[in-house]
Parts: sequence; C-alpha cells; structure tokens
Amino acid sequence: MNEWMNEKYAIYKIILASFIVLFLAYAWETLEHYLEIGLWGAWLKYWFQWVEFWANRIIFDPLLVYLWFLLGTKYPKLVLPARIFTATWLLIHLFIFPNSMYLQYLIWGHNIYWFSF
Repeated sequence: MNEWMNEKYAIYKIILASFIVLFLAYAWETLEHYLEIGLWGAWLKYWFQWVEFWANRIIFDPLLVYLWFLLGTKYPKLVLPARIFTATWLLIHLFIFPNSMYLQYLIWGHNIYWFSF
C-alpha cells in the first residue's frame, strides 16, 4: 500500500511541477509581449525590434521550456552548464549587442526584415 501511495504522489508531483513550469513560461511570454509592444518604454521596444511570431510565443517557446525542464530533471548534471550558457548568452545580448536581432543581422546580413510587408 505504501509503495502505491508513493507512486500516486509522484504522479501528482510531476503534474504539479509541469503546471508550474508551463505557468511560468506563459507568464514570461505575456510579459515579453508587453515589452515588445513598448508598454514599458521605447528603448525596450527598440531592443526587441519586433513582435514575436504567434506560434513561437504560444507553442514552441513554452514547449522548449518544458522539454528543458524534463531534461534537467532527468539529467541534473546538465543544469549548471545550461545556466552558465544562458547567463553568458543573456549578458552578451543585453550589454554587447545593440538589440535582440543583432545576431540575426550578423548571420543573414543587413536585410533581416525580408519577410515584412
């Protein structure tokens, strides 16, 4: 009986953790949308350069957060290198590059808005 209860609570813990991770991912996407449209200042709107494609915001970004959460829970040794990489990436993009699209500009050239109307 005790083993069955542990399995039952383990499933509830997984469901709760999944809900929390997805809630945080969608909360970030909501905040990011407000930053992109300029509600917190023109300089942030300039830094973001564009409003993210809806499928990225609603489907793929939260899915990637959830998949990385699952990977981190299965392989905890990957968490520290992922944190270091993420912090480095964020610092470079915030303090060295002039805006969030600068890396795409370096890769694809000056016309990164070829898809705009």
